[in-house]
Amino acid sequence: MRLELHEQLYEHFKAAHTLELERIDKIRDRVSFVVGFLTLLGGVIGTFVTSFPHAWHCGRTLLFYVPLAVSISLFSWAASLVLWVVGGKYLYEAMPDNPEIIQYAEGLSTWADSAAVTEADLVREFKKDLALAYSKASQHNYTINRRRADRLGYATRLVVFTFLPVALMLPSFLYESSQKPDKPTQVQIVSSPTKPTEPAKLLPMSTPTNSGKAQEQAKPAQQAPAQQQSTGTAKPTAARPSFPQNNLVTEAVSKMETKKAK
Repeated sequence: MRLELHEQLYEHFKAAHTLELERIDKIRDRVSFVVGFLTLLGGVIGTFVTSFPHAWHCGRTLLFYVPLAVSISLFSWAASLVLWVVGGKYLYEAMPDNPEIIQYAEGLSTWADSAAVTEADLVREFKKDLALAYSKASQHNYTINRRRADRLGYATRLVVFTFLPVALMLPSFLYESSQKPDKPTQVQIVSSPTKPTEPAKLLPMSTPTNSGKAQEQAKPAQQAPAQQQSTGTAKPTAARPSFPQNNLVTEAVSKMETKKAK
């Protein structure tokens, strides 16, 4: 494969990997948008349920309860999809840590010196391995983002469809609420003969007593001296090193734990 083609593949897979990482933030913004509409719908449905007279009047009552059942079903379905998008455990694939890539580059340079590889071939081998790592990570992240975006798209459609049965409930709700009779309130005045109040008796004051002996103080734990780790210097070998594996991280991880280079 020619060097120019290697360059094009490297730039393409690098841009694809960056694009999939940016799509994670866009999915979060869409989740906030859908959750806002779900909160609005939940408040409207809750108001209808609590304020409706719930008196049986055949057809008029069915015009309220049937759309109510449909709206609750659609609302629950949309909420479950949003919870799946937000609460699911998704493992995104990230590039290896910087110390691992530096260690790999040093090993590759040692291999090139022993195998009499030219500088251009060395750079091509390094970019080829980077391009493969970018390609694998971008494809894995694309699958995760596509799955989440599809579920979030279904939830958005369900939220829009839920507004229709909610709108159908409104005429019946307004009519039944206006027909609800006002119940008169009865006020009863009960008079009782007044009795002379007896003077309150004074109780003898009790002296506070101590609850017990004081607790013993905990002894501080003795810290053992940390053992010093001796790092051995790796001997250069003529074998070609392999590119380190990508790391699997969750969406909530803001800073990846850096692995120590051997």
